[in-house]
Amino acid sequence: SKTTNRNFYWRSGTNYKLTDKSNLLFNYNLNLGNDRFINKGKTTGSAISLENDGVSKDKNYVHELSLQYKTKLDTLGRTFDLTMYSNFFGRNPTTEARSLENNTYTYNNSNADFKLANYYAKFDFAFPFEKLDFSVNTGGKYNVTKVTDFGRYNFDSADSSIFDSDAYASSINFDYMENNVAFYAEARKKYKKFNFTAGLRFEDFRVKRDASTIADEIKYNNTNLFPTAGVLYELTKDINLNASYSKKIAQPGYFTIDPNNSTFFNRYNTSEGNVALKPVFFDLYELKLTAFQYVQLGANYVVNKDKNEFVYTAEPDELVSNRTFASFDKMKTMTTYVSFPIPLDYFFKSKDEFQKRMNAIETMNYIFLNITYIKS
Repeated sequence: SKTTNRNFYWRSGTNYKLTDKSNLLFNYNLNLGNDRFINKGKTTGSAISLENDGVSKDKNYVHELSLQYKTKLDTLGRTFDLTMYSNFFGRNPTTEARSLENNTYTYNNSNADFKLANYYAKFDFAFPFEKLDFSVNTGGKYNVTKVTDFGRYNFDSADSSIFDSDAYASSINFDYMENNVAFYAEARKKYKKFNFTAGLRFEDFRVKRDASTIADEIKYNNTNLFPTAGVLYELTKDINLNASYSKKIAQPGYFTIDPNNSTFFNRYNTSEGNVALKPVFFDLYELKLTAFQYVQLGANYVVNKDKNEFVYTAEPDELVSNRTFASFDKMKTMTTYVSFPIPLDYFFKSKDEFQKRMNAIETMNYIFLNITYIKS
């Protein structure tokens, strides 16, 4: 296989000072892509020997616009932020592939038109009380996301002229709409060597999914409260022990639920999303030791409800392997990790220079190691 990526990036922004206490910030980002992927593959098995080669092209764009208003409410550090954001993403993936089996050629091609529009507005207040070593943060967000994808296909055609025509034998239409309202409040308190954090988040999701591959529109309405709690203990000036808990929700990614084919396909291999995937709820427990802001030793335990995972499926008595996604009722994952730097200056610099850099560790040259063990 061979991949060619051609990309153009544009970043621009401005910061306008309205008053001594307030600023208006505007940013515009543009990404343009024109990618090409050449694939060669082979499928073998009992009485199966199929060779496949094809070309996939993907033209895509991303427009991002954000407007942010920031102001200081008083001289005590209280602030207010208001952000309005929009994101427009589009892609037009096309594929042309040729398969050879038993000295006979067959041809497949596809053409999809994917569009995503995302808008949100959010506000945040910060209320510090420095004399009490206490602070409160609160805010809210309203988010709207709309996705459409229209895919057209020719499957296992005996005529190569399909590559030169705009005629397709089948099509799949996919629509997705999400509305989300969220509010949060968080309090932080320092007491001697302890730092306490407690928060609560309200989330209301209204999700609609529809596709030409299903009989009825699928709706998910979720209204939940999600708590967070944490405590940090300062063992020494440079060593901290942190324990935390949080509960969250995550909607499935669009590519995991879109029934349109996402890659090359032939009579034995296909790929599609699962439009019936459920939102994922998870509880996260974590214990972490940090030293000098560079060394970390920790473990986290995650309990997922309706965890979505990539799977291969096949119908009984059929020879088609389908790459898709499936929901699992509950999945538990235990992760332990350690991260630490190996200072190269210890080996390549003088003792005095090494000690000097230990007092300004950001000037140290080192190799950083991450070691992780995961069990599900």
